Amino acid sequence: MDWKLIFQFSLLGLAMGIATVFFIPPNVEPVVSLIIFLVCACMIARRRPTGRFAHGLLLGLANSVWITRHMRCYSTATLPVTRRKRR
Repeated sequence: MDWKLIFQFSLLGLAMGIATVFFIPPNVEPVVSLIIFLVCACMIARRRPTGRFAHGLLLGLANSVWITRHMRCYSTATLPVTRRKRR
């Protein structure tokens, strides 16, 4: 298992998480995600002749952690608190 490769490619997931929160509009996000994941899949296929599935699976898990963490931190920090109206 090439952990260095997985970590390096998961940094693209980190960049995607940050970009999703601050720069990329929601209607473009799926296309950008697909492009990043396809690039990562092609690079894994070139660099690792064996264990492609395991590397891809672990990379997907690492990317989901980065993206989820940034979206969760952003949404809890910036969503306005709704107040109940007094009658």
